[in-house]
Amino acid sequence: MLESGCYTIVYSTGEHRTIWVKKISDGGLAGRTILQYRDDRNWVGFGFLHDGNTVQFWRKFEAENQPERLARIRRAVDVVAKEPRRAQLAFSMKEKRCARCQRKLTVPASLNAGLGPECAGKKRWTKQDNQMVFEQQKATAAA
Repeated sequence: MLESGCYTIVYSTGEHRTIWVKKISDGGLAGRTILQYRDDRNWVGFGFLHDGNTVQFWRKFEAENQPERLARIRRAVDVVAKEPRRAQLAFSMKEKRCARCQRKLTVPASLNAGLGPECAGKKRWTKQDNQMVFEQQKATAAA
């Protein structure tokens, strides 16, 4: 299952979509993972993430949206689940924030890693992982 954090998908048109995966640790939803998307400057919750990275839309959200839109959101979550590291780096490069805790990143090394120093210490990503994703992003941008 996807880890808590922010993920951005950049499409070939230059448009992007950002998803926030947030595992709840206390209260009535403890243990559940909530999905939100970025709508201009606000986060809008739309459902839960289950094992296997499947999306369960909230009833109200599902009733208010067309099936095509729901399918696009599911595809976006699938893309993120296939390459989470790439989507986290895209978030950090776009927002200049840590993909895990959303704190502002100011040091170039943290921007290139996609994580602040505290969050990077909690991950098992290697320098080679970051370089591989960065090279993929450069190749995609050049195409």
